[in-house]
Amino acid sequence: MIYCIYHRYGEQSLNESKDVSDDIFQALLTELREEQFAVNDNEHNSIGVIFDQLGISVNCSGVVTLFEIGSPDKELYMRDVPDRVLIPILVSLAKGDHSVVKAADWAEFEFLPPYQRDFYRK
Repeated sequence: MIYCIYHRYGEQSLNESKDVSDDIFQALLTELREEQFAVNDNEHNSIGVIFDQLGISVNCSGVVTLFEIGSPDKELYMRDVPDRVLIPILVSLAKGDHSVVKAADWAEFEFLPPYQRDFYRK
């Protein structure tokens, strides 16, 4: 099976689910923490992973979004998720284990804790 990674600065890659590792997703989150310019780049501010129709995007602000392509269901969210919690969720998505992904602590946006800072920026 194939999953797709969307990198912060526009690159996309297709990957085999059998080749999933924590290191791939640690590097992806590191992209959010490292700016290529002297000022924060607010145009290129997220990364994403998609397997089949299920996807997760992670924004520099700390908002993590679960979405299903073509589904009328609302998107669900988490905020300020530590790498040690988020990486296993991303790994599960890349392996096609949707039940683990959907069992995470998702909530509707209005029930998220308030924004305090850009969680994934240094």
